Amino acid sequence: MLHGIPVALGVMEFGFMGGSMGSVVGEKLTRLIEYATQEGLALIIVSTSGGARMQEGIMSLMQMAKISAALHVHQNEANLLYISLLTSPTTGGVTASFGMLGDIIIAEPQAIIGFAGRRVIEQTLNEKLPDDFQTAEYLLEKGLLDLVVPRTFLKGALYEIMDFYRDAPYKRRGAIPFGVQRGSYGLTAEEKMRRRWREWSGASGGPAALAAAGAAAPPAFGELVSSFRRVVAAERGEGEVDVRALVSDDSLLPDALAVARDSVVEWLEVEDAAAEAERAKDKKFLFKVKAP
Repeated sequence: MLHGIPVALGVMEFGFMGGSMGSVVGEKLTRLIEYATQEGLALIIVSTSGGARMQEGIMSLMQMAKISAALHVHQNEANLLYISLLTSPTTGGVTASFGMLGDIIIAEPQAIIGFAGRRVIEQTLNEKLPDDFQTAEYLLEKGLLDLVVPRTFLKGALYEIMDFYRDAPYKRRGAIPFGVQRGSYGLTAEEKMRRRWREWSGASGGPAALAAAGAAAPPAFGELVSSFRRVVAAERGEGEVDVRALVSDDSLLPDALAVARDSVVEWLEVEDAAAEAERAKDKKFLFKVKAP
């Protein structure tokens, strides 16, 4: 949450192998982007990396294309915001892929941002480069960055951008290509329900009950969906259900209802014939995320 605005956030860690991007890093970032797309969230990725991990060879280079493809769906298909935040250093394959694909690209002052190293470029061109070459200020002057913001003001700047984006008029509703999770309850909603279910299981019995609930086999997904529907039906007055039998602590009921309602992705069928023909041709499904 950024001042009450939900966002999907990814942060790279330079302390581990120089923040290099291997197959695991690429998979985690891709899943983050797909999660943000599925949930209708704005995406922020904080980059600090030496580039693709050369120990993994071609597998690390493939992550550049995979992440870029996921971002294409997020930005150009679903019409959602992606903010790229570059810290020092951001070089190599990260700069050549998702680092420079943001709708808005922000860097910290004096951050080193580039692809190849300074000495490699000087030896290739056989000429002396400017002293401020590959710094954030240099890239801002050349038009490769949108903003250079000190870290102390970064949170406020991100909030202003997000607030402006949230209230912008004339937004175009996006579409997710065929193949992304489809249905009222996707994998993301299932994981949320499983975690909340374990918390409820241990609410009445303390740590011992919680440990036992964690050790036991998780309930089937169908049981979770059925339980949430019973809770929502009881709240709407569509049937008498003993909510206390489902949730031992009455104070957890608002959280249960919030998870049940807010995590649902509604898939909208196209009504007019022209849009129906286009949907059949492109195999896309219009979507929206329920407001909290």
